Amino acid sequence: MLRARFLEGPRGRLFCVGMQPPEQPGPQHWMLVVPPLLEELNQSRRTLHLLGRALAARGIGCLLPDLYGTGDSEGAIGDASWDTWIADLNGVHAWLLRQGAMRVDLLALRGGALLTRDWLAAMPIRVPHLILWQPSISGAHLVQQLLRLRLAAGLLHGSRTTAAALRERMALDGWIEIAGYRLSATLIAACEGTSLEPPDAARVGTVDWFQLVATDQAIPPAVHRCADSWSAAGLQIGLHPIVGDTFWATPEIVESNRLIASTVSRLEQVRDALG
Repeated sequence: MLRARFLEGPRGRLFCVGMQPPEQPGPQHWMLVVPPLLEELNQSRRTLHLLGRALAARGIGCLLPDLYGTGDSEGAIGDASWDTWIADLNGVHAWLLRQGAMRVDLLALRGGALLTRDWLAAMPIRVPHLILWQPSISGAHLVQQLLRLRLAAGLLHGSRTTAAALRERMALDGWIEIAGYRLSATLIAACEGTSLEPPDAARVGTVDWFQLVATDQAIPPAVHRCADSWSAAGLQIGLHPIVGDTFWATPEIVESNRLIASTVSRLEQVRDALG
């Protein structure tokens, strides 16, 4: 059963899509999805919707919020901030608990993993199971990718500016337009200052990191190093290579059924182990 609703956020109403078992109007076990950023969310909606259906078929609710200024939520993305998005997530999580959820797991995709890490550092919540889908390891690297998109778009229109010039312009204007999104310099700076440092192991249970790879391709060394740092910090983390397409970056909408099946299977294993 699919239900769309608006929830009150700190700065405006947040549009949320929830999928839950039809025979359980108020399931006790939920998955809260922390979405990727900007256009990657639009390209990911199909796969996330299929994930929600698969979870609902197993008695688990799934909630996907549009953060302030994104999707169908209120506000302009130019007015969004990293702290606002953290407050949005905290508010949605609290709403699930008020609805009777006894357990709320998290699934974070791409840049949403960086936002999740900062949220966990800022708020005293407990996460039984954290699932990472191809998480961005470095906010600085993510911003570099965004600037490359802006430079590539400029080349198509005959502009030969540089990343340094873009940064100078952004500092003067206080904002930059990337792929049709007008982003504040403050938001860019906050994102750039993040990294996927391990959260407090006392407040996070099992962690499963799913990394999409091409056939016969190994997981990158940087991913292994980051996962190892989480393990060294006392977190129980599993690293899972999954052969599949990077659905958030393809020009056409693609599905990642193998990723969904592996995620749901792992989620059930952990749930059964915890009783």
